[in-house]
Amino acid sequence: MDTALTAVPVSPSRVESALKSPLNWFIYQAGGQAGTTQAQSIGTFIHAIAERHPDGPAEDLLAELERRLPGLGLEPGWEAERVAADARRMIGYFVGYLRQMEQDGRSRVAVEHQFHQELERDGLRVQINGIIDRLEKDAEGRPYVVDLKTGKRAPSNDELQELPQLGVYQAAIAAGALPAEDFERPTEPGGAALVQLRTTNKSVKIQGQPALDPGRQWAIEQIFTAARAMIGPRYLAIHGGADNPGCALPAICPIHSIGRQTTEWHR
Repeated sequence: MDTALTAVPVSPSRVESALKSPLNWFIYQAGGQAGTTQAQSIGTFIHAIAERHPDGPAEDLLAELERRLPGLGLEPGWEAERVAADARRMIGYFVGYLRQMEQDGRSRVAVEHQFHQELERDGLRVQINGIIDRLEKDAEGRPYVVDLKTGKRAPSNDELQELPQLGVYQAAIAAGALPAEDFERPTEPGGAALVQLRTTNKSVKIQGQPALDPGRQWAIEQIFTAARAMIGPRYLAIHGGADNPGCALPAICPIHSIGRQTTEWHR
């Protein structure tokens, strides 16, 4: 790829995988991953309901859930009952989030908001293409990004401070990715959050990332480091660490290949 002429496409949801293991990023990009799991199907299901009724009320959200449940194609029995109970619980957490949003002085601007933003640094151009689950406005008129999470894993508080996905959203906003008419201060990100809907807490778990500090460049560094790793033609295989245990497709991973010369980077 001639990076002087062509912008490297970057997705907020894939920056972290490119930073952790470029080979895994390449495998995902090429479609070399497991098929859709039941958990992923439930996640899509919950996102669709939250998109249809982004402001509630709870009665409408639950009615939409019950209407859509047969579409999951689950055989009657304990498994279907468990899935339905989990889905109702997640909707309850989403309702709890809406209450918290109002208490925090924010209002919804859009759901499933698509954006595109180019950045350039040291001769490398990137095109950030993303979809924001919920785009909100805080009391100061700044954009606030919310990502609804239905998986089991939640980052630690330390990870959250410089979590790549949220950082990419905020960096794109700072660069002018959003319509100016929707905000009083459209290029000043007010922060971002993961809303953990698959939780065992009594109330919804909201993991907030502070607003980007203009004097710090960690999010920009992550974007361009990931973009360079995406260019190829070689993709580094990185193993090690509790959150990066191995290759997404061991059959093509040089670290798993016996008899080949490999370079292994352990973290």
